[in-house]
Amino acid sequence: MAATGAKPIPQGLAASVVALSNVLAGKGHGVLRGTAESVLFEVQGGGIVDSKGNVPEHLGSLLDASAGITNQSEAMAEALRIVARTDHQAAGELSRAFRPLRELGRRINEILIKVLRLREDLQEAARHDPTIAKRFENVYFPSGERSRSGSLVSARLMNRSPSGLPLVPPALADHPRVQALLGEIHQLPDPAGARCDTRDCLMEAHVYLTEKALRPEHPLARYDLRRLLERVGELIARPEQLSDSAE
Repeated sequence: MAATGAKPIPQGLAASVVALSNVLAGKGHGVLRGTAESVLFEVQGGGIVDSKGNVPEHLGSLLDASAGITNQSEAMAEALRIVARTDHQAAGELSRAFRPLRELGRRINEILIKVLRLREDLQEAARHDPTIAKRFENVYFPSGERSRSGSLVSARLMNRSPSGLPLVPPALADHPRVQALLGEIHQLPDPAGARCDTRDCLMEAHVYLTEKALRPEHPLARYDLRRLLERVGELIARPEQLSDSAE
């Protein structure tokens, strides 16, 4: 795979790929649909009770996920810039290999940021109408299996009355921007989906890099990709390493 005298790949590239993959695969649960819904539920007075009887706040998980995607995407970009200083072609090929992973992170992070903005909108609305902050006061749901749609906050609220309870107050939910976001939240993954989506991106990168590096005339053939491919291959072969989303 690596020719004699092959150039090294910046260590930060493999490290950022692994770290970004962990976040996108659901480590810490911040990218999951259930977490996004819980954040909106909690700002209106509701709570999710875990198996130990605690009522943790999900905001921190979502914030950590958003920051993790941002930071690791930038770390990956910096590693690519280091390569580009001496070899634009190779940097472009590496960027192409991991583009699906970075794009997955970009799409998810855009939704997470919008959720945070909607949370702020709910807080602002509650300053004018205090009942908004108490819409779900004393409403507690047990932490459920995140892979089951029926355990999601939105589904549980809809089952609480014949007409159902919307996750967002009608006054806000009728706004086109909010309606669009609620649809986007439905696109966030459950734990199995998060691992599957991330693994697909890693498999695409691994195939692309392996195929290109085997061509003697290709720019990537000048680089030692063994460690990078090993790290990506480990995550593909053992998807349980991708995250701690066992709940």
